[in-house]
Amino acid sequence: MLRTKVLIAISIGTLFYVFTSMTLGQSSFWAMEQLEEQKQKISVNAANIAKINENLTMEYNGLKYDMDVVAAYARRLGYVGENEVLVKISGLPTHYKGVYDVGTVMRRTEIEYIPEWMCKLVGCVVGTLVLLIQLTLVPSRKVAKSFKRKSSYEAGIRTSPYDNLGIKVETI
Repeated sequence: MLRTKVLIAISIGTLFYVFTSMTLGQSSFWAMEQLEEQKQKISVNAANIAKINENLTMEYNGLKYDMDVVAAYARRLGYVGENEVLVKISGLPTHYKGVYDVGTVMRRTEIEYIPEWMCKLVGCVVGTLVLLIQLTLVPSRKVAKSFKRKSSYEAGIRTSPYDNLGIKVETI
């Protein structure tokens, strides 16, 4: 009987360890959810950086091959071409401040989880508690047998099987 109680306690402790490890451990559902969120953020950031790269590539090609684009940038910087007259208007900035957006820095965030040793500790504590509860609250067979009511035959009184039915049988 003690062996059965120990096996039950070990089984329940193992079940709690597995449950804790699967839900809150390092390779758990909770950790996988956090990784999925990071993956989505990185995907969005990568798409934004790809758009910025495409825009910068178009601007680079325009500056490299199209003279009208070069002239427009030169005018913004305050340069004047041949046969052009410079007119300065007060209140407007005289030079072009081109600041390029290069995206945002993505830092890897640490995944939150319960360490493996703590999952094992939970399993051991639960298993020990189950064993203690079984040993203190669930009586063993030996204790249960000692509290059984003795039948009238065991007490030395001879009875008839018809006593329980309410029929009196006299023996001669």
